[in-house]
Amino acid sequence: MEVIFTKIRNYVNVIKAALAIDDWKEMQKYTLILSAIYLVGFYPMLRANVYYKDDMDRAVSGGQGWSYYSRWITMKLSSLIHAGLPLTDVSPLTQILAILFIGLAGVVIIFVFCDKQKITIWHLLAVVPMTFSPYFLECISYKYDAPYMALSVLASVFPFVYVEKSNFTFVTISFLGVLTMCCTYQSSSGIYALVAVFYWFHKWIKGCALSYVLKKLGVSFVVFASALSFYKVFLLTPLKAGYVDPNVSESVKILSVFTKNVSTYFSLLKSDNIIYWQVLVLMLVIAYVSSLTISSARNKVLTIIIGILLVAVSSIASYGVFLILNRPLFEPRGMYGIGVLLAIISVNAIGLVDNNFPAKVLCFAFSWCLFIFVCTYGNALFQQQHYQNLRTALLLQDLNHIPLKKPPQALQIQGSIGYAPVVQLMMKKYPVLKRLIVPLGEMYGSEYYIYYHLNLSGFKMTFKRQQDFKKLELKPIIQTRYHTIKSNDKCVLVVLH
Repeated sequence: MEVIFTKIRNYVNVIKAALAIDDWKEMQKYTLILSAIYLVGFYPMLRANVYYKDDMDRAVSGGQGWSYYSRWITMKLSSLIHAGLPLTDVSPLTQILAILFIGLAGVVIIFVFCDKQKITIWHLLAVVPMTFSPYFLECISYKYDAPYMALSVLASVFPFVYVEKSNFTFVTISFLGVLTMCCTYQSSSGIYALVAVFYWFHKWIKGCALSYVLKKLGVSFVVFASALSFYKVFLLTPLKAGYVDPNVSESVKILSVFTKNVSTYFSLLKSDNIIYWQVLVLMLVIAYVSSLTISSARNKVLTIIIGILLVAVSSIASYGVFLILNRPLFEPRGMYGIGVLLAIISVNAIGLVDNNFPAKVLCFAFSWCLFIFVCTYGNALFQQQHYQNLRTALLLQDLNHIPLKKPPQALQIQGSIGYAPVVQLMMKKYPVLKRLIVPLGEMYGSEYYIYYHLNLSGFKMTFKRQQDFKKLELKPIIQTRYHTIKSNDKCVLVVLH
């Protein structure tokens, strides 16, 4: 028996040695510092305390709903974090967990690309675009989904902590990491490949043999493809096409679908981001290529050409497997891979060359611009919520004058309240706010008004897709500057102005 326990103890020690992280204490310290920076930026959003989009439905029903998208780890972790079903609102705990996860993900990127360098505040600022981009900002806005979205990013980058360990350790952790990403939030599907390509490209320009680099890169891609295939075959449940069609295009159409998705992706990136953000990104790319050239042990011209091509191809690849889907997710929360790419570029623009002052200035300027945007966004959410509450109070007051009937009248919301005046001004400066803040109306209005107990007030909520009440012969009974209420004995239609 003692021999058996000794063998078990030896195996445990071997596993501990394989999984040990040399700089773990340092990583924890910088994770807390980076998370503190994020917490300050996200404070206006946390203070707004808004049920963001799908949050309203989960707050009312207490359900999960992630099994439909085969996010099995999200299902299990949500039950753990919320201490069972039904899911209750435990914010800001969920968003603080998300901040810690994404903070650690940023620190992992720094340590992977800045091996044996002294980490400074500049390195921390360099990864800020990953979290403060408009795209990940939508993820952190969700009270219920945020930690699992952030975990998917962490799961995609964390395997590279073991990239210089044994092949078995790296392959195992990579497989589990990609699988975790698939089972939490699939919008991170391009991140693992981005980190792998940049890491081994940098090894090559520093003198590693091309055959060795290609072999290691090949291992990374085989593991990545294997994990995706395992998920598709054994874990992914068939889905019907909805606002997203998760089915991969047929081989005959895949090129046209790919081209169309790339075109839409870049069109949104251009329209979402104001011009001086785009200028700063371009200057960061130039700084990165310059740092590559200065630090390269290879032919300088070849380094410049490959560096530019790498950035161009990676900007496409940042959208991940969505590139080949029939109808991918073009909401901001599906596009945050571009923020991870900018973080990698910024970290290396600073880290490849010592005392690169121009790159530091650019990183600070870009991070500061995004910090101001994040604060603006949080306040915009607060103002829009205040405006929604005002409009809801006015509507409830008018609906209260409609006599109760049995069975309850069917109530339908159409139209939209639009945006609060303060928010309209903010949108002139930041056009992407129009995609991040959805005004109360047909899409999320029903859940919002159910939250305000209209179902308990003698009405039964219905949706336009079930039956369009505008096609019915309804008489206007109340008309105001903010809404029109039409009714008959069975139906009530509210048209928001």
